Amino acid sequence: MRAKTEEKRHPALVAIALAAYKPKPRFFSQQLQSLVDQTHQNWVCIITFDSSMREALKNPSMKKFKKDKRFVWHQNSHQLGLVRNFERAMGLTLAYQPDAIAFCDQDDIWLPAKLQVSIDALNRYPPMSLVHCDAIVRSGTHTFPFNNWKEQNPLPRMASVRHLLLRNTVAGASALFDAKLARVARTIPQLSDLNHDGWLALAAALNGGVYPIDEKLYVYRQHSGNVLGASQIRREKDQLALEKRRQTQGRLTLKRRLQRLRSRMLQSSDFFTRSKMIALNMSKKLQAGDRYQSRTFLVLIFLWCGIEYAVLGGNYRFTLRVAISGALSPFRRSNLRRILSLSRRRSAPRHRS
Repeated sequence: MRAKTEEKRHPALVAIALAAYKPKPRFFSQQLQSLVDQTHQNWVCIITFDSSMREALKNPSMKKFKKDKRFVWHQNSHQLGLVRNFERAMGLTLAYQPDAIAFCDQDDIWLPAKLQVSIDALNRYPPMSLVHCDAIVRSGTHTFPFNNWKEQNPLPRMASVRHLLLRNTVAGASALFDAKLARVARTIPQLSDLNHDGWLALAAALNGGVYPIDEKLYVYRQHSGNVLGASQIRREKDQLALEKRRQTQGRLTLKRRLQRLRSRMLQSSDFFTRSKMIALNMSKKLQAGDRYQSRTFLVLIFLWCGIEYAVLGGNYRFTLRVAISGALSPFRRSNLRRILSLSRRRSAPRHRS
């Protein structure tokens, strides 16, 4: 862990970046009310709508929040998508010169001490750091007995650059980070597998560090409209798909088994390629060392972290994927396709003299 600074920082103002898209009035009002109920009251919430703001604000439950000057409402000129919407909200918060920034989802509920506990934790670490907390998982009126970290198994203490290249362990709704970090990593690269929380976590890991808070400070609501997360409905669908797959497993022919093996190996190759693209963008925009662009260095990261995930996290399926990706990384994708093509063509028979 990096050395702690002697000077403690006490953020006078926390900016909350909330990206909204067709929010359900009941859930949305509960989230906004949880912000009003925070024990730390010096905050401003920037809300950027990627859908019709007028449609959302005409609900009677929004009336008292429109009167609160700490809520600032913005309508996007065109639909930006999840990552760009958060990027715009984060950029708008910088105009208020905040000391710290927090991401906020539209349908969660923050416990009253979330901001204060996160601020106290952030003050204990070096500048340009990020802290993140655990969450209570709730679906409808049912609260699950496990916490979010246990369900997702992200191993939150594994938040170095090499770990974050393989798996993001930071949920955006749980994070509070130094505003200086947003000024450095304001623009998020356009990569399919990189969200706003993963990018800020990488930026923090390269500067002050990423640190977990072993407390459940917000309610992570699960429902069918979740953009990200393993909702109960998705979990049930996955269970049905697994049962169907088990029933057909015995009927798979050798040809289909080989095709599935080829598909899995190609997915592993794509996984490594995406990680390399993230490392390349990280090296350019965040001024990281050239070693993260090295293929050999990334292979070692894959194999090393794979062993750690297996030993500490027990996630052997993910570990196997990491190991295959590391083993196949020296091959180009075109060569890998040729090797795994399983073509039926045979060489022409030799003519006897």
